[in-house]
Amino acid sequence: MQLGFLARYGKKLMRKLSGLIGLGPVAVLLGGLLIAGQARAGDIDYYNGSSGAGAATVFGNPNGPISTNDSNNATAMGTGGPSANILSVTKIFTAVGPLDMSFHVSDAPTAEGAPGFTSYLFQENVVNHTGSDWTDYHFQLGFGTGANFQLAAAPSALQFDPTYAPTSTNFATCVPGPYTVDWSNGLLPNGGLGGFTVQVIVPDTIDANAPKFALDPAGGGYNFTLRQIPSVTPLFGVTNSEGSTPIAYGNQLTNHATPTVADQGVFTGPKAGSSILNVGGGGGSYAVAEATNINNGAGDATNWFEADGFRAGDEELDAFQVDVNGSLATQAQVDALIAEANGIGLQQGITLSDTAPAPDPFSGLNASGGGYNLYLDEASTTADKFIGWDLSQTNDPNLVGYTITAVAVVPEPMSLGLLGIGAIGLLARRRRVA
Repeated sequence: MQLGFLARYGKKLMRKLSGLIGLGPVAVLLGGLLIAGQARAGDIDYYNGSSGAGAATVFGNPNGPISTNDSNNATAMGTGGPSANILSVTKIFTAVGPLDMSFHVSDAPTAEGAPGFTSYLFQENVVNHTGSDWTDYHFQLGFGTGANFQLAAAPSALQFDPTYAPTSTNFATCVPGPYTVDWSNGLLPNGGLGGFTVQVIVPDTIDANAPKFALDPAGGGYNFTLRQIPSVTPLFGVTNSEGSTPIAYGNQLTNHATPTVADQGVFTGPKAGSSILNVGGGGGSYAVAEATNINNGAGDATNWFEADGFRAGDEELDAFQVDVNGSLATQAQVDALIAEANGIGLQQGITLSDTAPAPDPFSGLNASGGGYNLYLDEASTTADKFIGWDLSQTNDPNLVGYTITAVAVVPEPMSLGLLGIGAIGLLARRRRVA
């Protein structure tokens, strides 16, 4: 018999005994488990366990009953401070991916019969055993686990407490929201330990928009999920221009002439006076946009740019000049970079190669810099894209001395692509650990 069923059955029996005897809240010992007394105002009464990219315990237990010290201590607007209901959580991630913690909530109303709210302060110790350094960390509230997870949405009263400021020992920037808390601007290295706190407001019932499978027909109440996701910054990544710019990749490549601007470049091609690379032309015939003499600054190999002027259905082809310790990288050094990027993971269909496309739209460009030696193919798109790279030692300590000093971009019809892709035979591998 499963522990979750025992807890819910014991809770129903406990209610019946309370009503018959008239003694108020009681505790029932069933099957060796101590089931907490009558819950009020949306109390968490059971931890169902964890699943996904690791394992999580509450007070050292992989699952089991939860006691609430201060029921009905919040409103839909928040608690006004740290909750007295503290859940001590330990998480061990063995892979980079979602880890789901499922909780059962009782549906008992307050003594006055009105809907109630109880807040819980999650104090977490998180261990990174994934083989990769994490560059950001994310909390999500919702329903269901694994592929069935659904993020909570308005008007759900299940939410992160807006009156409590989440904390992290490893990340400096927090973007809190009703159903998500996102941490960035920091590092949790492989083998490291991180500390986090978040506070969750739990209502006694869920709204009609919540998925039906969240309801518990056997014991009453509902189940919700606290999902957590660590992630790494790929060496190369893209985002749609309609979305947010890839801040994780540092400064934007600009056309500034001020010597103190670390990300400046000399722009050529169509609309060279712009601060983004603008391609020109149409109908399959385009002019290449180029930026050379990029100054990343001492020890900084992080940047991003936007390529403008694409037609729907075109691929984006990019060329980079990669230097190592101030000299043009050899093919072996470029191949090591590609293997490292494949090991960390490339976003949104990006493919890298040390072989130029045929025909080569970048031929003869960047002559003073030594030429291009790394090529990127980004799948067909309906929008201009931000392309970012992060070769910094914080992101990957295996790439010592790598920088990018020039970049060029051109759209191509889908039928062309990078004919050299796949020819180098580099296999994706896990990121090496320094």
